Amino acid sequence: REAGGAAWCHFLGPVHDVERISHLYRASDALAIPGYVGLAVNRAFAHGMPVITVASALHSPEIDYVEDGVNGLILPASDGGLRAGLRGFAEDEALRRHLAQGALATRDKLDLGRMVAAFDDGVAAALARTGGASLKARPA
Repeated sequence: REAGGAAWCHFLGPVHDVERISHLYRASDALAIPGYVGLAVNRAFAHGMPVITVASALHSPEIDYVEDGVNGLILPASDGGLRAGLRGFAEDEALRRHLAQGALATRDKLDLGRMVAAFDDGVAAALARTGGASLKARPA
């Protein structure tokens, strides 16, 4: 309904088969998730695909990786926002290229070493807010 029957847009619903997901990612220009986003964001960026979603307070923390206009689109949740955003993306080749380049650049930042360092920084910041309390080992 949102795509108005446009030939360039196919909503597949949930896909869980890894082989099928990889095939779809290789054949797609973007990952459009009109609802809750999760780890699919990381997988999309790993394939150099921009993520298109709508603004929501219910998204998982991975939404922080999506930079509107840089590596994806975060569209207004209002009526027609998704439709207009998808149409704009489909009709603008330069935008598709730009967002794909941003997705690839983001992929390079999502390696395990950086994720561990970010986690460590987060724990250190949380401890600093508690007045420097330290973690104590629990007895086994």
